[in-house]
Amino acid sequence: MKVIWFQSLEIVHHYEDGQDKFDDQSPKFQGRTELVKDAITRGNVTLRIWNITAADKGHYKCHFDDGLYQEEAGFELFVSGEETEQQIPWWKSVTDFFAEFWILLFVIFVILILLLTGITAQTE
Repeated sequence: MKVIWFQSLEIVHHYEDGQDKFDDQSPKFQGRTELVKDAITRGNVTLRIWNITAADKGHYKCHFDDGLYQEEAGFELFVSGEETEQQIPWWKSVTDFFAEFWILLFVIFVILILLLTGITAQTE
């Protein structure tokens, strides 16, 4: 049995004759993939990828061949939250804090004015 996972022309994971073959695996996937073999006899050839990066997004294809039967399936991997914390500049957090501070101060000021005008209107 042979199972090969591809991303474009790069080999993501290669499994053949009961063994993982890492010789032809793309360097960017080395040490990050595993073919889950628990249900391989039922046709389930799940690929696990660790430490996903933005570069991992894209179209993947799985080629399966057991000598009598061949099949290919593909899917699209989407990566979200790509380093969002690192993309926010430190000064943005500071300016957001001060903007919220000034808005809160303005709201308190308006409430105080309304309370004071209400109190002076009642005393007249």
